Amino acid sequence: MVATRGARKPGKIAYHSLTMYEQGKFLLIGGSNLGTDNPHIYELDLFTNEWVLDTHQKPSDIESIDEHTASLYDGKIYIFGGNVHGFKSNTMYILDVSTRKWETKECQNVPPERSSHSAVIKDSKIYVFGGKGVDNNKLGDFWVYDISNNSWSEIKVSECDGPISRSGHSSGIFRDYIIIYAGIHELTQELSDMYLYNVKSNSWAMLFEEEHSPVHQNRSINSSFSMSSKHSSDPI
Repeated sequence: MVATRGARKPGKIAYHSLTMYEQGKFLLIGGSNLGTDNPHIYELDLFTNEWVLDTHQKPSDIESIDEHTASLYDGKIYIFGGNVHGFKSNTMYILDVSTRKWETKECQNVPPERSSHSAVIKDSKIYVFGGKGVDNNKLGDFWVYDISNNSWSEIKVSECDGPISRSGHSSGIFRDYIIIYAGIHELTQELSDMYLYNVKSNSWAMLFEEEHSPVHQNRSINSSFSMSSKHSSDPI
């Protein structure tokens, strides 16, 4: 690995991605601090409590990216969207963790540019929800990227059934469900609701609504989360 060991810690960084690519090892990509970009990629080794500065060649866009998502699948990290050099992006950057080589793939029917969205992986597919559009308007669209055939498709969402538009929310996986939690709908309206999307039945359900949320304070800019079970066929 081409890297500088014992590197100084990244410092104060927000809106980055931190992805565990093997047990105890994480890659930190992008982010910013008061308008100053983090142009580097760092590796954190929890076993040695050491940061490593990765000096492999990378796309110039990755030197200025924040509010993106990073999803690990089969040894590759899929980075989608975010602010790239200050502009909303809908590019998918793919990093092979073992070789540290990057690639981008041309694809038809890509989602509109966005940042501060969420993304989770389920069965070799990346599900992307919401975020902020090019005019910083909140988005409520729902997309899926099929890694196996390099294709995007939109999952139509009715606000009568699914979540309202939002950014800064979190999402996670539980068995056959994608979970969307909280975020911000408008400048003065932060949320605390939770929705479940059933991948098998292509349907939404509300777990709890705003006024009945167990969380007393509404939340935005949440981190992602995940849950797993050995019995994926069990009812929720």
